[in-house]
Amino acid sequence: MFTAQTGKIIGIPGKQRGLVHEFAVDDEERLKQKGKLIVAASLGGEGVAAAEAGRELLTRIYELYYGREGEILAGLKSAVENTAQETGDAEIGAGVVAGEAIYLAITNGMGIWVSLGANGGWIQKPWGTDGERGVKSFSAWAREGQMIVLGNSFFWENLPEGVLKAAVESGAGDTQAIAETLGAVERGGGKGGEAGAIIRIYNLKSFTDVGEKAGEEMKAQPVEQKRKIIIRGRETAADRIGSWAGRIKQRIIPGSRTIYVGQAEKTSGRKKAAAAGIVFLVLTLILGAAGKWRSEKIEARQSETGQKIEAVITKFNEAKALVGLNDTRSRQILTELKGDLEMLAGKGVKDSRIAAVGEEYSRVLGAASGVIQVNLREVTDLSLLRAEMTGKKIEFSEGKLLILDDKQERLAEINPVSGAGKIVGGSEQLGGGKLLAAYPGRGAVWAQDKGIIECSMTSVQCSTKIEKDGEWGEVHDMEMFGGNIYLLAEKDGVNKIWRYPAAGEGYGKKQDWIEEDSLSLSSGLGNMAIDGSIWGIGKGNLAKFIQGAGETVMVTGLEAEWGERAVLETNEETEKLYILDQDNGRIIILKKNGEYEKQLEAEEFRNAIDIALDSEKGKIYVTGGSKIFEISI
Repeated sequence: MFTAQTGKIIGIPGKQRGLVHEFAVDDEERLKQKGKLIVAASLGGEGVAAAEAGRELLTRIYELYYGREGEILAGLKSAVENTAQETGDAEIGAGVVAGEAIYLAITNGMGIWVSLGANGGWIQKPWGTDGERGVKSFSAWAREGQMIVLGNSFFWENLPEGVLKAAVESGAGDTQAIAETLGAVERGGGKGGEAGAIIRIYNLKSFTDVGEKAGEEMKAQPVEQKRKIIIRGRETAADRIGSWAGRIKQRIIPGSRTIYVGQAEKTSGRKKAAAAGIVFLVLTLILGAAGKWRSEKIEARQSETGQKIEAVITKFNEAKALVGLNDTRSRQILTELKGDLEMLAGKGVKDSRIAAVGEEYSRVLGAASGVIQVNLREVTDLSLLRAEMTGKKIEFSEGKLLILDDKQERLAEINPVSGAGKIVGGSEQLGGGKLLAAYPGRGAVWAQDKGIIECSMTSVQCSTKIEKDGEWGEVHDMEMFGGNIYLLAEKDGVNKIWRYPAAGEGYGKKQDWIEEDSLSLSSGLGNMAIDGSIWGIGKGNLAKFIQGAGETVMVTGLEAEWGERAVLETNEETEKLYILDQDNGRIIILKKNGEYEKQLEAEEFRNAIDIALDSEKGKIYVTGGSKIFEISI
């Protein structure tokens, strides 16, 4: 006796409301007679009224099915048909697992996809787009491990078959895991109203017991379950084609015996329709197999190497399908495949399919790793503003870019849209200027000769606000946040953060901001960014300080750590951290919990020095040499 386990996928209610329900029957005798009923449906409407209508639909189909005696398939089809007529625009699909068989009935809009082992395909694609209406019904012998995916039109609209196959294969029979994976796809691209049921068939008896008693059980089935695929009587051309096709299929795909067909009715007209449908399904299997089973592949499968090749191709296709769906699992599969590909290459295996995998491997791994090759837009060439001018530091504030040239000791303001710019400070004011920070309406420059100089963007005037202090030590970076100035500095091998609070037109006394217990976490940090907390970065090290108390941020999912010249950027308006890693020619994007998200790659990043962020418009600005570049994120 077979039963089912169901995973449910229900989209966000929109103009349609999705429903998936697995009915529990307490009466064991009734369950044995009528089996387990699973329904996936959707109907129009919104709000409380739609929710109530959904409950009525489920109640009605339950009453109609379990309240009727007689053949299972006829009762299921009738229950779906009557419920659909009563609800009007509902799409309804229902399945029953009873005894040794599976029964399905669906209205227009619904689709059925089935897999067993490595084989999978459509029993009925979503139908009725041409205006056809009604209910289609199907039955087949149950098989251990069969997966049946029953869904409405909204469900199938958002789900590529390749992604479905990959999710079913990687789910290893866990309907809940498969439902969670496919649910993420539906939520990512769906419009709402999706309804899908992932149904796994399993035997309550042991597999051996079923095998020994298979003959007896076949004889014990009701008449409707014992009908053969070819409807006998006067043998027709369709019968002969179906019989021939069945023998060919058995030779091509050994052991594959379960075929889902529309259940025949007693009238001759419906018998002809059933026979035609059967022939179509079988011929579809043959045509699909013919394109795949060339002589080269048949010979390859007869050897151990051939089996390895097939396994590699299957895994690689799974990895491709999981890109963007489950990148972590995709990378795991690709890592496993790398050794297999090297082994086959070492054996001197020549196979066009393996060659194709090798050519595509790096691209798929890059996509699974979130590696994106980007094109940079040139914003401006600073040498056009002043001869030989270059950008050492860059900040974004109030829609403008501030650029510091430490060689010519100039501060420039650039419009990132037009590329036009102006000089707002020169060597007389900025002597020895090395670091730059920005705050609305002003920019601050740390100058090794003078201290901290502030320049007004409106009056284009600069003045020293904080005198040089020998206690600073070697200053690595400077930031402004909330009107305050922060210096990241190192003295006697110990990193400190000095904080200058805003006070009137200037700044108050400096404060040693890092707590004594957290000083060790600041070791090796060379750059910082502030979003309310202070983030510090060094080679392979990321730390976060809140009110002076520090913690190490564990980075997950990133395969290669950043180099020692890394530059960090973030602000209070974004949930991301952006790391310029010049040594590896990339910008790494992390979530603020340390989880790797993706990375942007471009050759220009190897020569970049600093980055600035416009989180509102989704732009990163990069400086290096005389040119300023823009990347959309």
